[in-house]
Amino acid sequence: MVVDLEAVANQALEEAWAARTQSQPVVPRWFLVKHGRVSVLSTPWQGTDEKRAAIALVASRVRKRRPDAVVFLSDTWVRQRALPQDQPATAEILYEYLYGESPSEAVDSVEALIAEIFSRDRTWMKLRAYRQRDNGALEIVEEYTAKGTSMGAVNKAILRALWGR
Repeated sequence: MVVDLEAVANQALEEAWAARTQSQPVVPRWFLVKHGRVSVLSTPWQGTDEKRAAIALVASRVRKRRPDAVVFLSDTWVRQRALPQDQPATAEILYEYLYGESPSEAVDSVEALIAEIFSRDRTWMKLRAYRQRDNGALEIVEEYTAKGTSMGAVNKAILRALWGR
């Protein structure tokens, strides 16, 4: 059986969006796909040390299970800067948009949800940035989908664990 990885990522993103609109936290989740089966690993973390420990745990599981693909979902912070209009939203351009300055420290940052796919033949990312209106409701500020090279620290750790990149 073939698993539609984008469907898994989109469903996870929509479930996370539903949680956020109900003021519920989003727990980082990893969907390990192997031979048409999906197993889920939740890794709540607070702070850099717990995040590193969670990534190490996932990398260990990935090395042990050798999945065909991994889908990752988490919340994050992104900077609100205009993307270049004359270029497609590649992973490299999105990386600069996301990580040009520490997004959690920048004054122009907003919260976001991110879903990513890692497999031998492709990477894929969907980002949904949002903010809270004065009435408390959440509104989507921007949404992007990009295919290409994964650039973040989490991404590099997973790619190394999966395929030694």
